[in-house]
Amino acid sequence: DEAMAARLLCGSDISEAAAADGSPACPQMPGAVAALISAYTPPTFLLHGTMDAFYSLEHMRVLARALAEASVPHVAVELPLMPHASHIAPAGIPAQLVAYALT
Repeated sequence: DEAMAARLLCGSDISEAAAADGSPACPQMPGAVAALISAYTPPTFLLHGTMDAFYSLEHMRVLARALAEASVPHVAVELPLMPHASHIAPAGIPAQLVAYALT
């Protein structure tokens, strides 16, 4: 889950790590996760809303670059004006994109 990942990678909960100035909640997270990517990483679908208040769009871009460098098949989609977890609403456009990408 997201809170557990934040505790493992940032050493704190996202809400505790978030900076008052709006900078990424855990600036070291993309590099830490990217370091785990290897040729054994399965094909990956990345979906990120540009209005995500928890993670910078750069997080996804760092992961996409790491996946490309490891020759891992992946798709990275940036959704304009979408907030964090916008894919959860089953009838929403982000959820439909996820369903399409996974079929």
